[in-house]
Amino acid sequence: MITRLTALPPAGVTRTVAGITRTGVGVLRSSFAPLSLGPSVFSEAGTDMLKTGPATAEYLDLVPTLTNRGTGSDSTQATAANQPVALPLIGGAGYLHLPGVAGNYASVPDAADLDGFGDFTLQVDDVVLDDWTSTGDKSLVAKSTGSNASYIFKVSATDGKLDLLISFDGSSFSTYVSTAATSATDGAPASFKVIRTGSDIKFYEDTGSGFAQLGATVSGVSTTLFAGAAAVEVGSFNGGLSSLFPGSIGRARIWSDATQTTNVLDIDFSLAAHKATSFTATSGQTVTINQSGDNPADIIARPVLRLDGIDDYLAGTFAALDLTVGGTMFLVASVLGAGGEAGARLLSTWVTGDGLIDGFIFSWHSGADLLSYNAANLLTHTGGYTGRFLHEVSAFDLDSTSLLNNAGEQTSAKDLSAVASTDFAIGAQHAGSANPAIDLELILLYPRVLTAAESTNVRSWISTNYATH
Repeated sequence: MITRLTALPPAGVTRTVAGITRTGVGVLRSSFAPLSLGPSVFSEAGTDMLKTGPATAEYLDLVPTLTNRGTGSDSTQATAANQPVALPLIGGAGYLHLPGVAGNYASVPDAADLDGFGDFTLQVDDVVLDDWTSTGDKSLVAKSTGSNASYIFKVSATDGKLDLLISFDGSSFSTYVSTAATSATDGAPASFKVIRTGSDIKFYEDTGSGFAQLGATVSGVSTTLFAGAAAVEVGSFNGGLSSLFPGSIGRARIWSDATQTTNVLDIDFSLAAHKATSFTATSGQTVTINQSGDNPADIIARPVLRLDGIDDYLAGTFAALDLTVGGTMFLVASVLGAGGEAGARLLSTWVTGDGLIDGFIFSWHSGADLLSYNAANLLTHTGGYTGRFLHEVSAFDLDSTSLLNNAGEQTSAKDLSAVASTDFAIGAQHAGSANPAIDLELILLYPRVLTAAESTNVRSWISTNYATH
């Protein structure tokens, strides 16, 4: 019989195992490096996402390889349709990610100072599109729903020009189009603004060297815009149903003049907390991130690997993970939408050719619960498959434990003596199905049970670097 110390309990919790009593402590060791403990799998979205080439993955790139700095192989996916998508920081800053799907947009409630303009300026900064001439109009910022139309600033379908639609009666539009297409590069950030001064309308772009007028001045009228009840939307109009934007936006601003003196709206998405669904704009309004589906609009303030919950996953191999020696997993992720397929696996292990008895599922979900599995459900965290979380599992024959967000310890005496896995998958079971809809930030898997001090150091490192519980 092997006797060992299980993972250290959370701070302040006392637990006795094999006659040894231990109390969790909150020790921070700033010089600690997770690689020093010899992990089998150690991958971070911020440093290890690679696109074909290989090269560092950029925004919306498919990720066929997640570099593994542990002793196992890299996590890979050869089928493009099954590859996750990279959502890194852009230029080191956060942003609003928009999937171009109905119901996904940012909004600010109607207010008297957000329409009814004479002169005005609309500006969006650090905008990224995979294809500036793709099919379909792409709304940048708008205030228009039904008979409450005021303005729509968007990218034209197929030609890459900028459009300004303005309404004086709330129902019909006058449309003005830039005389030149944007010179923005696919996948690279650019900024745009449109200014109306009297009857003159000027479009501008900044692709890295400062704003310059885009094409010639367009002649319009000076009639005051309609003052309606629609919300201001970023990434759509008509309540998230029309001209859906499939990319990222860093900031949206509106001035009720042409000189950019009176700023009536300033939404800086780079200042919002990671995954925030509501926050206060710099100009004081409440910003709501409206979400729908398993690839929702999101504030991305930390690099993530997005798995779509349909068929995305990565897999690799390592030396046998023998659970009579033990295995310890730390995983940081966020649940997207409904969370993907039923019974989706976040991290599973198995022996080549046998995905059942000899395998161990470190992290999976059953409905709203987050748990582990080997021939039966283990270590269940009821209602734990939601939001952003840190899942920690120490798997050991006859004595396994788990924590969710460094709390709610679960235990199991399951016989795991037959488990000695050689393969692993991130986001699937052994056959490639059971795919979760998640944003993955970190995965750490050690081929043994960590000591109390080692577990504390790993938790402290994660807390410091990932702002987890």
